[in-house]
Amino acid sequence: MTAKRQLNLEKSTNVRFPRVVSLIMRIGAVIAPNLTSRLFAKQFLTPWRAATPGRERVWTLGAKRRTVRCGDYDLAVSYAGLGGPQVLLVHGWSGRGSQLGAFIEPLLDAGYEVNWFDLPAHGQSSGKQAGFVDAVDAVENVIRWLGGAHTVIAHSMGAAATTLAAARGADIGRMVYLASPDDVGSFLTTVGDLIGLPQSVITGAQSHIEQTYDVRFEDLIPTRHAAELTQPLLALHDRDDHEVTVEEVESLTNVWPDAELRLTQGLGHRRILRDPDVIRQVVDFVRNQPNSHRAAA
Repeated sequence: MTAKRQLNLEKSTNVRFPRVVSLIMRIGAVIAPNLTSRLFAKQFLTPWRAATPGRERVWTLGAKRRTVRCGDYDLAVSYAGLGGPQVLLVHGWSGRGSQLGAFIEPLLDAGYEVNWFDLPAHGQSSGKQAGFVDAVDAVENVIRWLGGAHTVIAHSMGAAATTLAAARGADIGRMVYLASPDDVGSFLTTVGDLIGLPQSVITGAQSHIEQTYDVRFEDLIPTRHAAELTQPLLALHDRDDHEVTVEEVESLTNVWPDAELRLTQGLGHRRILRDPDVIRQVVDFVRNQPNSHRAAA
């Protein structure tokens, strides 16, 4: 990964650290490094719950709701268009399922059932802290509850979680990824560097998370699993996305056996979720229509 992520820790949609928390971490790194590593890990595993905008409430109006149990979490699942081939929408870190709501009506019009849910400790789902492993478990559990998914459309960290769920054998026919990072664990180092924490504290936080989940960060990197996947993948990414780099998405699509990467311009990390041309391309791909998309700017 040659380009660097450009996170704003007070506004990022992936990992948010208020200024006062960052200051406390820097002071703690000097006087109590071990405790600070644990506090850093805890804060890193605490998603930011933002208010739901009006447009998302409109997109999801009339949806049916269910609760699906996943480990220690109750997942808030919604769906519309019961009876068609099932499409699952998966949001990213510190997001919510309704963020992908602009896809709902076009998919319903195309004859699909649309399902979306809030990841553990996100949105209306239970929990205060959760990790990437919990997200993978949640994707896998919801797909099992559905009895399989014709297509998964996933954003950001949700795309990485979908890759790991597919590698575990989740029943998915096709995937669409929007702004998919290659190494979710590396956000820990990115954030630690931005805060100004010494490497020893960052490494301590990583060790704490790995011990908690009994997993190594390196085993959660999507490109380590992508080569074994047979599902068709359409990856869309914006050149002006400062939270996930083009190089990260390229590294994934380069090893995925049946993948296509399409680049957009001027949409950033979130507006890509509601761009009409992106939505049209995605619906065409879900319907397995021939490629017909605007050339990348």
